[in-house]
Amino acid sequence: MPHILSFSRDVSDVLPILGVPFYLVETMRRGKSLRSYLAALRESQTISANRANEIRSNIYEQISQYYLELRRLTMGRIGSVSADSSGKWEVTKRPFTGSMEYLLSDIPACLMHEWPEEPFSTAEDYFWFMSEQNMAALWGLRSLSVPRRLDPVADDVFPQWEDDEFNFDPEKVARCARLRFRARHGFLQLIKELATEEEYSNGPFVPAMPHLDWELFRVDYDQRTGKINYVFEPTTMNFLPLPFLCIPPPWLTLKPVMSYIDRNKLDSFIEQYEKELPRFLEAMKTVERRLANTDSILENEKPLSTLMLESWKNKRFWFHYALENIQAVDQLYYGVLYQLHPGGKPFELSPALEVEMEKYVEHSMEQIYACRKDYDKFVKEAKD
Repeated sequence: MPHILSFSRDVSDVLPILGVPFYLVETMRRGKSLRSYLAALRESQTISANRANEIRSNIYEQISQYYLELRRLTMGRIGSVSADSSGKWEVTKRPFTGSMEYLLSDIPACLMHEWPEEPFSTAEDYFWFMSEQNMAALWGLRSLSVPRRLDPVADDVFPQWEDDEFNFDPEKVARCARLRFRARHGFLQLIKELATEEEYSNGPFVPAMPHLDWELFRVDYDQRTGKINYVFEPTTMNFLPLPFLCIPPPWLTLKPVMSYIDRNKLDSFIEQYEKELPRFLEAMKTVERRLANTDSILENEKPLSTLMLESWKNKRFWFHYALENIQAVDQLYYGVLYQLHPGGKPFELSPALEVEMEKYVEHSMEQIYACRKDYDKFVKEAKD
């Protein structure tokens, strides 16, 4: 596990020019990232297909064992873990989620004082906080991904705009703002609907990372033993309700989920993912059979492989992913999440929310201009 060399200790401790919080860890020189390793394995011209499948299954089985071991580590509260004065590991601090990290880096003057100061005792408290974070993203984020009016040039196949010309189309700003407003309030309603279900009962809670992301693994394949040695960097591990651990790894396509979302290729991700998911789940079943009747798997306990498959089929995979990646809520809501509402239809705004939405449209245009003003200031200071 790499050592943390330095990090931001308060809101004023930021990187020069960028003005954002930071943490600095030592460079890991041994091995490759899991993504690079598996990608090279897939494209290798020297390793046979059978041998490549064998190595990949070996990797999947070892990661499956991590999941099964994490399921046995339980705590009574929701939050981040640290060692107490006696050296015992306990949940002693508030959770720090991927969404919190994103808002901290992307919202100017993010109101950290509104964050909890202690761990949560119930799942209801956690979901209430995530509801607040969803609304903070709605009103605080400046990015709408609004297309600009394109100025035709000699070759009108590739229209372009001048960098110094601020020519956003107000109609498109309004349309994007309304879409985001509806998506965020639809997601807020989903949180309220799903958080009350029995599977999110109040503990015990288990360690859940952002799906054991392959970016956190460095692998070194041992040709002699046929095993993968890992270096593990748990940057954001929190103890959460069990369903958050029951998410199959999103990295099975070997590309970040956000790369598909940003390019409006969610259908492509789903198609590719459903080809690879059975292989991972089969590897987990192999480990579950191997560990049957041991402390790793309790009698009459629903297999984790089954829970993972269920989370994919019932789209809880996407619900949990959106909670951890709040910047993706808009696209995921219209792509898949709206189907989780009763009747499988998007959430309809009340008349009061319709009025609030028009205020949000005005707010969004103000945010865009404020963002451009700060950008110009940043460029000027960088040049100076």
